[in-house]
Amino acid sequence: MSDPSELSERAQRLLQDPRTAGDPDALSQVIQWLDEAIQGTPLDHPGRVSRLSNLGIALHTRFGRTGAAADLDRAVDIGAEAVAAAGADHPNLARYLGNLGAALQTRFTRTGMPADLDRAVELGDAALAATTPEHPNRAGRLSNLANTLSIRFEVTGSLSDLDRAVEIGTEAVAAAPPDHPNLPRYLSNLGGALQTRFRRTGSLADLDRAVEVGTAAVAAALPEHPNLSLYLSNLSGTLQTRFGRIGALADLDRAIEHSEAAVAAAPAGRPDRPRCLSNLGGALGTRYARTGALTDLDRAVDVGTEALALTPQTHPDHAMYLSNLGVTLQNRFEHTGAPADLQRAVDLSEQAVTGTPPGHPNRAARLSNLGTAVLARFGHTAEPADLDRAVELGTAAVAAVPPEHPGRARYLANLGDARKARFESTHQPADRTDAITVYRESLHHRSGTPINRAHAGRSAATLAAGQQDWAGAEADLLAVLELLPVLTDHGLGPQDRQHHLAQLQGLAADTVSATLAATVRDLTPYQRSITAWQRLEQTRTILLTQALETRHTVEQLRTTHPHLADEYEDLRRVLTDPDDLAGRSWTQPPGTTGPGGTAADRLAAQAIVDRRMAAAARWPQLFAEIRQVAGFEDFAAPPRPQTLHAAAGDGTVVALVASEHGSAALLLTGTEADHLPLPGLTVLDARTNAVAFLAALNPPPDEPVDDAEVTRVLRWLWDTVAGPVLTRLGCTAGPGDPDAPHAWPRIWWIATGPLSVLPIHAAGHHDDPPATRRTVLDRVVSSYAPSVRALADARLAEREPGRDVLAVGINQTADPASPALPRAEREAHAVALQLDAAGTALVGPSATLDAVRGRLGAAAWAHFSCHGRADDNDPARSFLDLFDEPLRAGELFTLHPLDPYLAYLSACTTAVGSFRLLDESVHLASAFQLAGYPHVIATLWWVNDVVSTRLSTAVYGAIHPDPHSWRPPAHALHRAVHTLRTRYRDYPQVWAAHIHLGP
Repeated sequence: MSDPSELSERAQRLLQDPRTAGDPDALSQVIQWLDEAIQGTPLDHPGRVSRLSNLGIALHTRFGRTGAAADLDRAVDIGAEAVAAAGADHPNLARYLGNLGAALQTRFTRTGMPADLDRAVELGDAALAATTPEHPNRAGRLSNLANTLSIRFEVTGSLSDLDRAVEIGTEAVAAAPPDHPNLPRYLSNLGGALQTRFRRTGSLADLDRAVEVGTAAVAAALPEHPNLSLYLSNLSGTLQTRFGRIGALADLDRAIEHSEAAVAAAPAGRPDRPRCLSNLGGALGTRYARTGALTDLDRAVDVGTEALALTPQTHPDHAMYLSNLGVTLQNRFEHTGAPADLQRAVDLSEQAVTGTPPGHPNRAARLSNLGTAVLARFGHTAEPADLDRAVELGTAAVAAVPPEHPGRARYLANLGDARKARFESTHQPADRTDAITVYRESLHHRSGTPINRAHAGRSAATLAAGQQDWAGAEADLLAVLELLPVLTDHGLGPQDRQHHLAQLQGLAADTVSATLAATVRDLTPYQRSITAWQRLEQTRTILLTQALETRHTVEQLRTTHPHLADEYEDLRRVLTDPDDLAGRSWTQPPGTTGPGGTAADRLAAQAIVDRRMAAAARWPQLFAEIRQVAGFEDFAAPPRPQTLHAAAGDGTVVALVASEHGSAALLLTGTEADHLPLPGLTVLDARTNAVAFLAALNPPPDEPVDDAEVTRVLRWLWDTVAGPVLTRLGCTAGPGDPDAPHAWPRIWWIATGPLSVLPIHAAGHHDDPPATRRTVLDRVVSSYAPSVRALADARLAEREPGRDVLAVGINQTADPASPALPRAEREAHAVALQLDAAGTALVGPSATLDAVRGRLGAAAWAHFSCHGRADDNDPARSFLDLFDEPLRAGELFTLHPLDPYLAYLSACTTAVGSFRLLDESVHLASAFQLAGYPHVIATLWWVNDVVSTRLSTAVYGAIHPDPHSWRPPAHALHRAVHTLRTRYRDYPQVWAAHIHLGP
């Protein structure tokens, strides 16, 4: 036998070689040498303890490479023997205690035995107690204990463990000098604890700090640092968590960038490569869910498959990679419908659960993932056994975590989905009751992701409404409303907020319907109706309302509180960054080819997110301070009832809502609020007719507009919606003479959901005899409003029209491929002449973006005769096509014209927003109104330039019939459309496209 000392020294040199950790053969050699050395070492030999400890380390390391449970059990036994042999006075006792604690912690992650974790914490405390304050290893032992406490929190939910982990982790970072080789590890561990505490408490400050320290960990690690891949992957995970919380796509793009770097830093053969690959797969799968990019999803499957292939079945992370890949495959099935993906997802998820013992901290997540996969299979096969099993698995997942567990909200929602599906299949009332219960628990679980909580709340409300529990449904929806400020936080970029709002389509109509249906004895019909109006304002046009908040003047405030006025202006500049608000798409910036653009683009996007988040956190606090100032109590506040009434002026504001819970028209006058049930209107009918109407107006190439179908929809719209409303208002006949404007009743339509794409002003039976014609056009003057608040602001902004005119006409842009508009420049000259501004039109090559910008600031009258384009993906990027560059809606949000009066957009689709965001009313028309123009005339679809020129001439002729007279734009448009309808009665696509917004 070789000399024990020589064997031990040889083993120690090999163990200290960085390459050994990833080489099972080298580790086996170390273990063999140390076994032989220990066998030859007397029990009382002073070197025996260190040899035992090194053997425990080698066994622990080999387990990390191979997953052999016997190695881990033996590492614990050997470590315990080393501690016992060392005695209380041994100078290296703290190191041996720490090594044993690390082995026990690892065994807990494999077996889920709480006793191992508790013992690991005890040993960490003992190691720290045995370490003097000035000891060079104190920082490392602090960080190790903090990590163990974080893990125990995941199991027990004890916030005291988590708070102590953050406290000790912070102390560890402070105790390590800036050049300490292990500082990156301490920073990364602290980031993990902060991220975990965020999940428990919802503190964004913790999450932001986790990103900061994670970023510092990566920055502190040299490129050749052996754990760089781990730090990169951890930072990626933290950024993914922040994306899940606030939805900023820049965070997710940056997470993927770091995950890609982590994989590159962990080449083939490295033990951490599978974890880095799996983390990358999760991030790619998340981005697919956000952007719909199938390339991300396919690559997520590929890297997840590679991670699994590189990992032995005995490895402790094998079950995690199985579950992650199963989720990704299920997502791909939902996109492609490939049954093979779904079946493999179920199989992998089954294996993941089998490989995760009871008590394991991740068992609940894997049970829940399997439950969703089985539920998806039921949706494909309708096999009842799958439905029952999905409920069983969801129930087990919820039962496996304590009430405070951060993942509980998601598990509850998944269980709710399973119970809801079983109720819809079997109609057993108990399933509906149980589904409502778990959905509501998910809704109110504060550490859950806000968008998931919102979905759970809406599901609960739908089920409650189905059993006529309107009070419960109303309460659920009000809880969802409380989440809107988080989901639409100013710190998010416009696209991120749009994404959240797109997932909440129909919330406004549902909330109004539940409010009207809820029977509360102490509410009068007026109180219920005015409450419904207030909630409608709260749930619609959120993006426009936020923009309105940034446009309030603070000049009067400046005289008494200049510091508040200055801060308001500073924050407003950050929150209305023109580049950001113009709709810059960080998923695919112009000039880039891959998801997320270049690294520079992603860093720029992250900088915008960070800057906006800081401003957004201060924004509501500043408003609260301003409202404490006398005279500013209502500064930028939601409208009070008296403000709502004032917006109606001498007419009626009518909001149309169609919900699966019921449909109604809300009615608002200068003194009254009421509502009219619309029993003949269903949300399905509204969607069906909206789709049919748009299809009829936009036929395939070389096919004509389906005039018969357009006419049918207009008749349906009268019979179901407009007719009952006008009858209720007493508008059963029109004054007859369109030249008598003040004799005509005024209505402002606020259409919600699918109704917002339909021309309410054109509803009717236009082929009726003139004397008894049942049409909106023959009974009232119609205008539209994005919201009551927008109408109120427009009414306040209205003044006597100024004289400055901007008339733009472009027959042909600089792009020769753009279709020509032969009459556009002629129209602009005619408008300028009618407004007593002959010779001032901006036409042809002179109508550049810079020229328009230069003139728009002073223009009381802004007329555009050119091409218009609506952007369904990002309505803030909708534009008027000027000669050289587009004028986008997002830029208009930031303009402040001096004396605006009327913007006339004689271009196609200028009042069309995104079909993903029907209740937001973000389009060119609302952008001009937001810029300050109280009156806007715009179009709901494409328009013929001959008709447009004829109509604009008639409108301006009615507005300004002589040098001394001015008439309201709404009446002028009504008169012109009335005349056009007479000429083209059977072709409503010709006469009904133009609408008026404003007072």
